[in-house]
Amino acid sequence: MQTKLLIWLVLFSAMVAHAQTTAFTYQGHLNTNGSPATGSFDFQFALRDAATLGNNIGSTQFVAGVSVSNGLFTVSLDFGAAAFDGSLRWLEIGVRPTGGGAYNLLVPRQQITSAPYAALALRASTYTGTIQTTNLAGTIPDTRLSTNVALLNTNVNFTGTVKGALFSGDGTGLTNVPGRIFEVIPTGANIQAFPNFGFLCTNDSTAVVVTLPASIRIGETVRVAGSGAGGWFIAQNAGQSILCGQLAQNVGLSWHTNGPLLAWRGIASSADGSALVAVVNGGQIYTSTNFGGTWTARDSARAWRAVASSASGVKLVAVVNGGQIYTSANSGVGWTARDANRNWTSVASSTDGNKLVATVNPGFVYTSTDSGASWTARDSSRNWSCTASSGNGSNLVATVQTGNIYTSANNGLTWTPRGSSMAWNSVASSGDGSSLVASVSSGQLFISSDYGMTWTVTGPSGLNLWTSVASSADGNRLAAVINSGGIFVSQDSGANWVARAVPSLAWQCIASSNDGSTLAAVATSNPIYVSSLSTTTVGVAGGLTGVRLSAVELEYIGNGRFIPVSFVGTIRPK
Repeated sequence: MQTKLLIWLVLFSAMVAHAQTTAFTYQGHLNTNGSPATGSFDFQFALRDAATLGNNIGSTQFVAGVSVSNGLFTVSLDFGAAAFDGSLRWLEIGVRPTGGGAYNLLVPRQQITSAPYAALALRASTYTGTIQTTNLAGTIPDTRLSTNVALLNTNVNFTGTVKGALFSGDGTGLTNVPGRIFEVIPTGANIQAFPNFGFLCTNDSTAVVVTLPASIRIGETVRVAGSGAGGWFIAQNAGQSILCGQLAQNVGLSWHTNGPLLAWRGIASSADGSALVAVVNGGQIYTSTNFGGTWTARDSARAWRAVASSASGVKLVAVVNGGQIYTSANSGVGWTARDANRNWTSVASSTDGNKLVATVNPGFVYTSTDSGASWTARDSSRNWSCTASSGNGSNLVATVQTGNIYTSANNGLTWTPRGSSMAWNSVASSGDGSSLVASVSSGQLFISSDYGMTWTVTGPSGLNLWTSVASSADGNRLAAVINSGGIFVSQDSGANWVARAVPSLAWQCIASSNDGSTLAAVATSNPIYVSSLSTTTVGVAGGLTGVRLSAVELEYIGNGRFIPVSFVGTIRPK
């Protein structure tokens, strides 16, 4: 039997009343021996991915007992939605009389054209590939969109995280946005603060308690202000504290004593005042990491004369009168001898601890740019008594006992004599080196605001046995001590000085934190004295109190700590 199949037309998919399936109708024309066939035939249909050879796609379809009339027949085929993914497909057809023998494969294979690809529409809701926008056209009604789609003409409440590379506008109506302060007027006596919120306390009877957020990100802020007579109080959570040195109206008012009674000679402070280091003439070096609360003995007994600290308190340097220079890179745990035995009188450090300067009496000024590993002699041999350094180590100042003050603006390479010849014995510098304070033994205090070019007498009238001076980083807060006298402080760059209530002792040295809120002083045969207003009490016992017309904005810096970025009025730490 010669059988020939003529493809009639593939026009449509099988339809049901309310849903579309993946089946499609196939119509053909079958000839036998050159004439249209009539009768019952069995068909097999295989879907292939090539015109010849190739791979089978899906399962072969067998349709038995198909009625053929005058050559025409119709069958329904279903290879599933996955069979038609947009790739070319061919239909391989086999036929035989019903129930008889092997299938006769018809050639060539028939290419499937567009109509069966309507099945792709069934896959659109679960399609995971890429659809080119050039293939999309028309408008989708809002009612056909998911409820998760935000519409421009409705109020939208986002419950997840919203991110964007660029937002514009004035932020009106936005809430909980980092960097923007949202003003709240508390209606009660207690309120829980949220990050980036400002609270205006209007209560006239009692202070409004504003509790800091327990969960807050670094850089976020809380602002509190008071217009009511009751003022406000900022309460802390466990582990929280506020670095409040700049808020202190007066420094050096109260002092606590710790450490053994020794022949203390020098003391130095880290930038925040928490790490202190002190040296004993004929004794050891002592370090503290808790604002002088406890002290640990380090190294060996030597004739220690002076000590200096980096801003972090990690790098330290100390000098021995008639001995060597010693450096530590681990907060004083271990020490390394440097340079040679000399009559070292003082030493100073840059904030990073890399640039150092030291003086010898009689001898030279020595500088180091490698944390004390090597030293270079500078200027001439003089009776150098003390030295100080700017934060970057570029601007240096040194005093000569019965001589001038000398300044250098190039890391000690060259020096220029300043001031008059006096018995200078101590000098201190602001962070940039522009503001200086110096003392004269059996004389007075002097200040300079132009890098040491000119000097003005300051301090209490009369001649005093000044032994040491200290300065805050901005040069506003100064401190000085008198041997067999007291401690004096200035909070206006030396314009006015006030004596603090401390015993009249043989004070040898005083040191200051960067903000001047922490002062530490040593005297012979006495404990170490420390006055610190640098931080509130850690935890729920601490906080800030503000009176009417006072305000503060606190920024979170991590590890439970906040810092004031702006403030006004009278604010007291607790």
